[in-house]
Amino acid sequence: MKIGLISDTHGHLGRDAVAALAGCDQVVHAGDIGPGVLEALSRIAPVVAVRGNNDRNGPESSLPASVAIELGGRRFLVVHRLMDAPQGEWDVVVFGHSHRRQVDLSGPQIRINPGSAGVRGFHDRRSVAVLDVGDRVEYEFIDLGPRSGR
Repeated sequence: MKIGLISDTHGHLGRDAVAALAGCDQVVHAGDIGPGVLEALSRIAPVVAVRGNNDRNGPESSLPASVAIELGGRRFLVVHRLMDAPQGEWDVVVFGHSHRRQVDLSGPQIRINPGSAGVRGFHDRRSVAVLDVGDRVEYEFIDLGPRSGR
């Protein structure tokens, strides 16, 4: 199963992000979404999303703060800020907020932040990530270019 991870779009979903997530079976958005983004992502694949600290208006404001879901036989937790993650036995924790792509493989779970795909913020580079979930969970970060890119 191919799972696209995206976060911190803040209302910007560029063609490059759409192309990077094309062919995914599921898209997961880890918050700070902004208007119009979920609708566009749903044209790629089914979407699971959580609200971020900036999702204060519109339909994004009514999303849950965290979502637990099984994808590809693995237990996923999706949350915007890692510090707000509820306790539980998760195989993969997807989070955003920092605008910096990172993966932590040191514990019992994979913790992954796809970085920010948006143009608003303090990050230098935009990115998304794709997980390939099978016997193992493999990940790839996809660089979308500088923050000013559209």
